[in-house]
Amino acid sequence: MIRLQNRRKGKSEARVKIFAAAALVWTAAFFIFLVTSGCITKPGPYDKLGTSSGPELPEAYETEVRGINRNLIQAAFMGRSEDVQRLFAAEESKNLEEEYINTSLLLASVRGNTEAVQVLLDNGADVNSATVRGGTALMWAAGSSMNPSDTVRVLLRAGAEVNARAENGRTALMDAAAIGNSETTEILLTAGAEVDGKDEKGITALMIAAVQGHLDCISILLQYGASIEAIDLLEQTALEKAIEANQTDVIDLLTREGAKR
Repeated sequence: MIRLQNRRKGKSEARVKIFAAAALVWTAAFFIFLVTSGCITKPGPYDKLGTSSGPELPEAYETEVRGINRNLIQAAFMGRSEDVQRLFAAEESKNLEEEYINTSLLLASVRGNTEAVQVLLDNGADVNSATVRGGTALMWAAGSSMNPSDTVRVLLRAGAEVNARAENGRTALMDAAAIGNSETTEILLTAGAEVDGKDEKGITALMIAAVQGHLDCISILLQYGASIEAIDLLEQTALEKAIEANQTDVIDLLTREGAKR
């Protein structure tokens, strides 16, 4: 009986080890993807990058992140706020680099790890640091499928620029409209987000929400004065885009609000 119990215990411990190893590999793979796809950069301006939306990453980002910086990134991504705090309090915290602190903030934000976000901000993370394409923590949180409205509030309280623009002209409001985060959409508008701001193609948040069929976001945008007559570079309105996307409910809503075909 004792031998059987030990065998079962051994199998259970083996499963735990396999799961932990798989989680570590997945986290590392995700980070490598972010690095190689150009999503992560130092907070600008820097001599090598010029600005936070510089054209490409320095070669140093192609190497593997090690030690306490790697531990911080993993803890932030997994939402282990106590571990994040412990790493900042550790003697080797002097080895934490600004670029990885800010990278950790981006990862914690997109995952909706609000407590980890707060710890990072309390320990010097730059709330307005950006990726090479100009994406900020606020944009990542606003466009997250995890709907982290609490994270958005924390970032705004910390001074996140609500109308900051990515390289393609997109804003946090547009990202929220794209994913259908209605609560975040209203939070951003209340914080002063430009309701009719346009990206590089002249597209507004209302147009984005119309194409995606996000009725709640559309209603909120209209309440805050979004123009149903605004046109993009193709000279299309939100209604015309909804028609093109066959969003019948959106077509009905915009028509009731006075949009004309």
